Amino acid sequence: MKLLTDYHHHALAESLLLLGERLGWDVYFPAGMDWFTSDTWQFEKVWHGDRVARQYLEGIWAGAEPQGSGLLRHDPRHLGRIQRGISHAEAVDTDWDIILSTLPANDVGFHALAKSKGAAFGVQVGNNHQESDWGRADFILSSSTLPQAGFVTPDTWGKRLTFQGKPTVIYHQEFSLDTFHEQWPPAEANTVASFVNCYPEGPSYPAFLEFARAHPDLAEFKVYGATGQPSWADPAVPYTDEFQRGDIGPVPDVADAMRAARLIWHTKHWSDGFGHTIHNAFAVGRPVLGFQRYYQDKFAGPLWQEGVTSYDIEHLDHADLAALIHRLIRDDERHLRMSQAAAARFRDLVDFDGEADAIQAMLADIVA
Repeated sequence: MKLLTDYHHHALAESLLLLGERLGWDVYFPAGMDWFTSDTWQFEKVWHGDRVARQYLEGIWAGAEPQGSGLLRHDPRHLGRIQRGISHAEAVDTDWDIILSTLPANDVGFHALAKSKGAAFGVQVGNNHQESDWGRADFILSSSTLPQAGFVTPDTWGKRLTFQGKPTVIYHQEFSLDTFHEQWPPAEANTVASFVNCYPEGPSYPAFLEFARAHPDLAEFKVYGATGQPSWADPAVPYTDEFQRGDIGPVPDVADAMRAARLIWHTKHWSDGFGHTIHNAFAVGRPVLGFQRYYQDKFAGPLWQEGVTSYDIEHLDHADLAALIHRLIRDDERHLRMSQAAAARFRDLVDFDGEADAIQAMLADIVA
């Protein structure tokens, strides 16, 4: 089967390619500004004109290898992965089985193309409370809980449901468990690392800075990911600080850095969809320190088990938080127990095989 889907997040794209491998799909992504000028790709057009379109329709395809009328791109993040790009003109002349929109702004244009080709049109939900053009969809793939319908617990995952009147499967975005595998002990005995992208932009960063600077001998604090610009920083001066270690490009290097860390600091409470980072952290088996409240109705919520896999540090004062980190760094037996529990909790809750089977069964009734 041939599937066309938009590209705007490298981990989502990789997850769809992994799902495609399971289900026998040939997956293609839009390449070229004719997707924008034809009004098919509309993501961020209202706010940024063609700037975001140029990023994803031209920028990521720079240096790609021509193949016929399409392009082959070596993904710099997922090493060894080749992505296939196709122009809008060529897509119009191609017979598609499924066209999948992962961005609400692209629903109308992708739906029109799907109907012109007799293809099934699907909507992929990647963010909590996402509002897509449900009425146009033939099916929904949701890599998010659906609080609007009360679908927030694991018993709703990996089975056929009905949401907005459409056949739906709630599933986890797959990533390689060969890459994000469990390993103990950590290579860096006293590292506490954050992998939240653009963490300095977030509202909890000042509290992190205050704590880390107040306890320079407690642990080695590291902040990985794109820098981000705090609201309180001078916008004319690129921001950095003593804890930032920069963005990590290749995903295997992210996994290595997670396994190297003793603890994962994850005080995030904004802008989360599926939650790749927190799922990655549990998959490699590292205790997580963060804000459990934020994940209460989200996919990662059930991963949190206080004192077993993770600790909720939102309301801990500095003294109690420092004592907790000190214990987890000094007590190998306790750390190993929590690491094993975190990885086991991930395996108990995330079933890539079963979810792919549920998707395949749902689509068998939709795709001729």
